[in-house]
This record gives sequence, structure tokens and C-alpha cells, in this order.
Amino acid sequence: MVTLTEKAIQIIKALSSNHNPPNNKWRISASGSYYSVDPGEVSYRDDVYECDGFTVVVDQLSMLYLEGAEIDYIDTPAGSGFTFSGPNIIPHTSESNKPKPRPDPRPHVQSMPCRIDRNQERQYATELSKISPGEIVAFPYDDVQYEAVIQRINSTNATVVITNITGSPRRNISVGEKVHVAASILARGMYNS
Repeated sequence: MVTLTEKAIQIIKALSSNHNPPNNKWRISASGSYYSVDPGEVSYRDDVYECDGFTVVVDQLSMLYLEGAEIDYIDTPAGSGFTFSGPNIIPHTSESNKPKPRPDPRPHVQSMPCRIDRNQERQYATELSKISPGEIVAFPYDDVQYEAVIQRINSTNATVVITNITGSPRRNISVGEKVHVAASILARGMYNS
């Protein structure tokens, strides 16, 4: 069982009502020492919990780490974010991997823009319809290969969290960072793979 604090419940309810379209299903995931709370759908092997007007979804692998965990939300001048504590939570082992509250990304989110013509836009629209939140995608940008988890996507752009970088980015982009990416860049990555 996973426990959410009152603050975490309030934040998820606020995120649910602000999500476009409104979303009442939230996937809590764990992968090694990376933990997240994101909009999600239910699959047949998930543990599903109803919580104060929204649904919490946890896959079986994540539940190995999250069993008995408490999820809170912190909001400090240095940043804000969900925190995870519990008997099976894997702590970060080095200073560079220590969990840090993430600053509010809205005013300072990096951007990966791309200009395309209308014919390319129609071509990529078909590929974009295959991508949905929660999926991991790989794409090139400025001669660097990125892997990321889709958070939100529409016909023009996507918000992703970078999970891996191969190469040396010219922009100050790092693993764990939330980035806005032109959706055509993601589609081109799919089209060329």
C-alpha cells in the first residue's frame, strides 16, 4: 500500500483539474532510484487505489519499491516536488544523485524548437498519434541523442523528462530535467528509427 500525505493529495487534485484534458488517474512509478507521479492510464496488471476523487495507479514492478512508502509534496524557496520515503525506497548514493526539490519549471523550462514545412507537419502528425504520456522515446537534437519520458504531447510540442543523454549537449540540458520539445523532433526520431 502507498500512502499519500494531505499535501500530496491537494497537489494531485490541483494537477488533475489543471490537466488538459482533465485527468483523474495518476501513475506512481519507481525505477531504481527514480520516482515519479504523472498522469497515466490503468493496465490490467496495475494496483489501483481510489483516493479522494482521483485514482492512483502503480505497476507491479514499481510496487516492489513503493510498498509501505509515503509520498509527500514539499514546496520551498529552492523548489518543489514530490518526495518518497519508505522501507523499500532506494536512496541516492552520490552527491550528484541526491534528490533535490525541482524548481517550478514553468518560467525556465528549456526548449528544443524546430521549423518544418506544412508537408512535413502532416507526415509527422501520423507518427505523433502513436505517442502517449508515459512512453519512453528516443530522439536526436543538435547532434546529441536523448531519451525521455513523455509527460504531455499535442500536435505541436511535448513536455518530456530527460532520462538519458548520449553526446555533449550545446544547451544546458541534463538528465532529470523537464524540457519542451517540438513534437516534430520526436516524430522525426520515430520516423528515422
